[in-house]
Amino acid sequence: MKIKSNLNYYILMLGLIFIGILLVDCVFNPCFVEAAPGNWIDKSKGLSGKHASSVVINPANNQILYVAMYEKGVFKTTNSAQTWYAINNGLNTPESKQIISLTICSSNPEILYVGTNKAEIYKSIDGGKSWILSNQGIKPGTVFYTQVFSINIDPTNSSIIYAATSTGIYKSTNGGNSWNGVGSKKTGLNNSFNKCIAIDYKNPVVLYA
Repeated sequence: MKIKSNLNYYILMLGLIFIGILLVDCVFNPCFVEAAPGNWIDKSKGLSGKHASSVVINPANNQILYVAMYEKGVFKTTNSAQTWYAINNGLNTPESKQIISLTICSSNPEILYVGTNKAEIYKSIDGGKSWILSNQGIKPGTVFYTQVFSINIDPTNSSIIYAATSTGIYKSTNGGNSWNGVGSKKTGLNNSFNKCIAIDYKNPVVLYA
């Protein structure tokens, strides 16, 4: 595994192509779509809160999307963002709803992971119907809580997951059951505060953080 550093940056807006429509989530616009160039439509019916931290689309069914709303948990749509509903079974504390990252497994879209502002990672294996805490090995942080900024799944092996956090890069080889630190100042990174991580899909042992 190789980690290439110095690519940390702050993501203020996330744009995704969705059936010829641009789906945008940003800090103060929970969910808008661009139906035509320059024309945006509010698609936030059913969403709570104003801060959408992440959006993912089911790769097997593009009518199914998930959005993480900071302090409100996860919401799901099965009708192309016409309506949304909360899927927070297992996200039972205020801390568990402080979600700042969300990812979906490309090989099995029923599997999702969310990362929080409070050193927690939760996993769902049923399309968000239920969530279980899966953060064994993630350092809680010293002065501040560990923030789980980004989660990425190996495209060739869904048991291998990487998490970029404020205390370093973590890796799981057992589907999130446990995590080990694999990226910090001691292993060559300029610092342990990592906002994002990406996997080279053609060569998954190469990572960028």
